[in-house]
Amino acid sequence: MRILFGILLGILLCVGSVIGLQRFPQLLKSYPQLQTIFPQLYDSYQYNHDAEGKLLQTLEMLDDEEYKSTEGNEATLYQLDGQCKINLYLFGESNQSLTSYYFHNDQILRAYETNLIYPNGGFNPVPNTKEPFKLEKSYLRIMMPNSIKTELEFERIKNHFNAKFLKKC
Repeated sequence: MRILFGILLGILLCVGSVIGLQRFPQLLKSYPQLQTIFPQLYDSYQYNHDAEGKLLQTLEMLDDEEYKSTEGNEATLYQLDGQCKINLYLFGESNQSLTSYYFHNDQILRAYETNLIYPNGGFNPVPNTKEPFKLEKSYLRIMMPNSIKTELEFERIKNHFNAKFLKKC
């Protein structure tokens, strides 16, 4: 009976851990007091989609159904020291989705997605002003590098790039 109870408890803890890890970024946003326990996860510089390193290739207006967007899309491949980075930008009428994959030898090192919304509808409030579009972070999704979903998404975008550039990674 004890063995059966131990196995059941172990399974429940594993399932709870997996669910908790998937919701971890939302927990960080909802409970700022977690910053004292996990300060490195609050450093926004860790999660940026900036251009960095040597630009190897840029692709625009990808035709795949999952990348189609009303305002366009763009994918860029950068070579960094000892790794490469793919940025995928999807622009919509009311939001932007930005995804970055850091990888080396076809192995994902880390990946994350940021969704940004336009709180003013994507329009400048007063025409002919210098006020830029307003952007608000809707969510940050830290992707598990070894999950099947992340690997499939990475392979799908990676296949659009020229093989000669990917060999440098």
